[in-house]
Amino acid sequence: MLDQLVESRNTRGENTRRSGFFLTTFILMVSILLGGWVYSLFAKDYGLGSGDLELSELVKRPLNRLMRLELYKTRLNLPAKVSELL
Repeated sequence: MLDQLVESRNTRGENTRRSGFFLTTFILMVSILLGGWVYSLFAKDYGLGSGDLELSELVKRPLNRLMRLELYKTRLNLPAKVSELL
């Protein structure tokens, strides 16, 4: 049935115009999507420039056992001397 189809006119110009339209639409949609993605990526405020971060907080030395006991004690309002706990 389709092998007997006769095309009566040349549609090369129309097809070229249509493919140009699809290419333009595709490029426009990709540009809009990428632009929205980049905008949403940089529109979020993470508060990195708040200024309350100190270098001493980043490079603290690890707590030893006595320091941890004292810290734990101050949170629980225990006696002031570490020797009283031992």
